[in-house]
Amino acid sequence: MTKQYDPEDPAEMDAWIRDFYKIKDEATDAYLVRTGVSADTPQGFVKRMNMALAWLWPQLTPRTRPLYDEIRTIVEEYHQKTSPIRPYEEGKPLSRAQEPTEVDAAKCEKAMFLFEQAKQLHRVEATLAAQAAFKQAQSERASKPRKLEENECKRIAKVYWESKANGTGYGIAKMLAAEFKVSTTTIHTTAKKYKPLN
Repeated sequence: MTKQYDPEDPAEMDAWIRDFYKIKDEATDAYLVRTGVSADTPQGFVKRMNMALAWLWPQLTPRTRPLYDEIRTIVEEYHQKTSPIRPYEEGKPLSRAQEPTEVDAAKCEKAMFLFEQAKQLHRVEATLAAQAAFKQAQSERASKPRKLEENECKRIAKVYWESKANGTGYGIAKMLAAEFKVSTTTIHTTAKKYKPLN
């Protein structure tokens, strides 16, 4: 995933839009209005959603790829139906653009909702990746259990119970699991087995 402009930061998104459309000697808003991107028309919606797809593309992940594909399909079908310029096919009359129906409007709403979902997933992607890596490491540790020495067990229990007693126990099992290369389950089991008799 590449670093992207933050869509919630107006200055960053203005820079991205200027780069995307290669705007040089014109205000961004003026360009968008002039080219119909800001217009509340079917063509304006298609242009805005194509911009959204272009923003998503460089940072796609396995989680956001299906959302991207579904948005693209909705936008392509909508554009095909509402575009005033129809591709010429020999022997077939040029068909006129159709007015969007309530079903089309609902699909457009869905496309915008999916884009918001994809943005949220991109925000938490680093956290999700870290969680997946931690889970994988835990699975690998669990599949190859490591036998702890007696002195290691006593040290784990001592650190664990002292942390719990002085209020710094949050995350101690994960820290000890990483240090001793065992699972957090092993840490909890060991700590219970060697719990001080107070």
